[in-house]
Amino acid sequence: MNNREHYITKSFVRERFGTNGFVNRYDVEHDSWKTKASPKSLFFGFGYTQFVAEAQPLDDSLETSFHGLENKLPSIMPALDAASEQPETHFLEDDYKTLCFYCAYLWYLSPFSKATAPMAFVMELDLNLGIGNWDYLRQRGKPEDEIQRMKTQYDNGFRFILQGENYMQILFRDQFVRKCKEQAAYFRYRTEWTVYNSPLELPISDIAVVDYPESKTVTRYILPLSPSGVLIGRFHRGSPPAYHSTDTIVYGNTLTLEAAEYVRDIVCASAVKAVVCKNQMDIKGFRERAKETGIRFPRIKNLDDVLSAGSKVFDPETLRLVPVCHNQFLQYVDSFIEPAQ
Repeated sequence: MNNREHYITKSFVRERFGTNGFVNRYDVEHDSWKTKASPKSLFFGFGYTQFVAEAQPLDDSLETSFHGLENKLPSIMPALDAASEQPETHFLEDDYKTLCFYCAYLWYLSPFSKATAPMAFVMELDLNLGIGNWDYLRQRGKPEDEIQRMKTQYDNGFRFILQGENYMQILFRDQFVRKCKEQAAYFRYRTEWTVYNSPLELPISDIAVVDYPESKTVTRYILPLSPSGVLIGRFHRGSPPAYHSTDTIVYGNTLTLEAAEYVRDIVCASAVKAVVCKNQMDIKGFRERAKETGIRFPRIKNLDDVLSAGSKVFDPETLRLVPVCHNQFLQYVDSFIEPAQ
């Protein structure tokens, strides 16, 4: 329970954004800097990726699988650096899949993903019940008599929210286990990846893989790879998908100065608690400029509870779905995240 478990790889931060093993860390809340900060003290929570259950052994399967991806980074990151200098680079299938899985892991391991896990669960449940997919509950072990009772309640206008103690971690794991592979597949087949050289220094925030809309149908995924390079994926929504490829191509290009400033502002604005960079820069100014130009992100409520969720004992007997009116359902959904302002 006392392990410092990182949701952004320590070695990645140290080697890609550090000098002699240290980095510069900007504290968002206090508008302050820590020079020569150790990556060991960054982007972590105690028991962050664990699920602690009373009278059961610690389940560290997510941490173990994440390490499996981390071990492949020393060969993949230099290949991405080289790809930025070429119009296009064909990666080996295994390396390309590893890259897509690593991005999916970072995206689902972020504090924001954990904070929204209960909200995502009840919204997904409501969507499935709305189309009559009651097998969604059967697959989660709900007895038939309870399903029929819920069906009657749903038909009478009730919606369902979660009630219990310390359940955020189990919902986080449920979302991760069921959705991470799906997200990796989206990154593999429906996302066009480009590595860009940057004419100005880039930092990395505690969200790591930042998703930001490019248009109504395209979402941009941004992962700074170093102070001078950034990986950007363009995911195309729609059915059938507007973009689908089995190729393993990573494109290379260079950002204009204006585009690099825009990317830097997005990364700085995305930060929940901290931004890390090789050299100190005007993070506060970049965040203010992002807000002025309309770059905004939702904010996590009760951040400390989110980061420490994995160190709290969960009793499955306390967790249940309860029927509520539509307004109470909306209040529950809105209780985890503050809208972008």
